[in-house]
Amino acid sequence: TGCAPAEVEGHIRQSAAHRGTHNLFTSDVVEQVMASVRRIVAEYEIASPLSLGVPARTLREGLRVEEELADISIKEMRRAGEIESHGPLMRRKGWVPSPSDRDIDSSNHIVHEICAGQQEPPSVEDLISRYGSSVPALLRHLEREGRIVRVGADRYYDRDTLGAMIVRLRTTLMPGQVDVPAQLRDVLGLSRKYLIPFLEFCDRSGVTERRGEGRILRQ
Repeated sequence: TGCAPAEVEGHIRQSAAHRGTHNLFTSDVVEQVMASVRRIVAEYEIASPLSLGVPARTLREGLRVEEELADISIKEMRRAGEIESHGPLMRRKGWVPSPSDRDIDSSNHIVHEICAGQQEPPSVEDLISRYGSSVPALLRHLEREGRIVRVGADRYYDRDTLGAMIVRLRTTLMPGQVDVPAQLRDVLGLSRKYLIPFLEFCDRSGVTERRGEGRILRQ
């Protein structure tokens, strides 16, 4: 710019430019990126009404700008209260999932089938074949509402049914005793197809601990 290094800071402040780690960006450019953020978030809300927000990576890839320009623009929108972070997701401030009437109807049918299945509920694949491709999103929404619990990659349980199974496991097993799956199958009355995912869930939840081929009740 032809000015002394000592003068640069003053000129930067006077310019009202947004300062990144390595570059300066004009307000117009930042506003353009902010407009793109609004558009991407709005489109995602329409396309995925049951989601909790846009994956941050998806948002940044959609902006197609330098990372520090994206950082500045998102930071400005956070400061203005336009968007907020929710874990790895970005969303409009105050956004909540909004299931349609059809989603609500399908959700109620799905919950009914899972409850009716008791200890052997239908798989996600089975539910998709009956209710369509929206099932995974509906299941995640139902889990967030606390109506069902994900036990395995392909299986959700009614919360009360799952609680009763855990109580039966706790009251039947002897503390300090290692029980193999064959013994636990008799206790719970489950086939191996349902037993192993349930036991792995109990391991993750701190109910049991794996010891070799068996499980021990955790105190």
